[in-house]
Amino acid sequence: MRIIDRYIIKIFLTFLFLALLSLVLLYDLINFFDNLRIFLSRKMTFVQILKYYLYFTPSAISLLYPGSMVIAAFITYGSLSQNNQLIIIRACGINLNRIFIPLFTAGVFLSILFALFNEFVTTEANFRRRNMIGRVHREIINNFFYIDRSGWVLFGSRYKEGSLSSFFMIKRDKSHKVIERIDGERANWENGKWVGKGIIKRHFEKDSLVRTEFYDRLTLPLLSMPQDFERGGKKIEEMKIPELNKYIRDKREAGWNVIPEKVELYMRWTFHLIGIILILVSFPIGTGLVRTGRIMGIGIGMLLSFFYWGTLEIFRSFALGRAISPFMGALIPHLIFFSMGIVLFYNTKR
Repeated sequence: MRIIDRYIIKIFLTFLFLALLSLVLLYDLINFFDNLRIFLSRKMTFVQILKYYLYFTPSAISLLYPGSMVIAAFITYGSLSQNNQLIIIRACGINLNRIFIPLFTAGVFLSILFALFNEFVTTEANFRRRNMIGRVHREIINNFFYIDRSGWVLFGSRYKEGSLSSFFMIKRDKSHKVIERIDGERANWENGKWVGKGIIKRHFEKDSLVRTEFYDRLTLPLLSMPQDFERGGKKIEEMKIPELNKYIRDKREAGWNVIPEKVELYMRWTFHLIGIILILVSFPIGTGLVRTGRIMGIGIGMLLSFFYWGTLEIFRSFALGRAISPFMGALIPHLIFFSMGIVLFYNTKR
């Protein structure tokens, strides 16, 4: 059986590589034509565009690998069926469930590998790509969150070229209790300092006492310079999971809505179940199609992937709209397809 296992895994990994390579190249090509006008308007050089896609490709890999896995699984089953190898395996008295084990094991291992890739490579590549675009073109940043080197946490509605609009800042002690808060209408970078206008400063003292001060102008205790904001604080898709957890905690304690961030967190935790579940679903369908070959496998794999992706987006919208909790919005699509896979698996002719 080890020979059969190695043979099946070899076929699967070969087609996984080809499927992932094809999908990523196609995705990059579509993105290039979509952004061509932007590249030309910002006068980006050929080297800058290449660097942009060096940073863009990891996110494409993280997005497309589950679909590539199910396509590779269907092609593997189709190849075995087309070459009558499934009939030979059955004739040898080997239960077809046995050929599911190497693919499922490979799927679990690859999902863990891609999860680590997404956590340590994709998030950093997303951050560097946006920073590179920011250096080429000073972007307007809306609804951002930034941790200053001074320890102050800044929430701003808008930043553009050395100017902050409608912002507030909080500072905590070692026990994470908020001890100061500064709200302001505007702040501008003047003579190497941030100067706020329309300032309300609150000191949270013992016994729940709050001391409030009002200023027309006040030099803010920020150490960051405009270029730090132009490089940008990390967006949620650029944060590693510990950073995202801390961001959610800080934003919630500041009184802001954290539903989008919690949806992103739970979606990221559960996203890597897709490949494993689709391999489970593809097994009874793939082995039940006699002599369909590789083309049919590609078509069925893509259709199933699109259906799964659409279900994820529907429940993401439910969670963002607060129709269901962020956790259930991330979990229910996987439960649906897992249940479907279990039912199909146990009703497959052996």
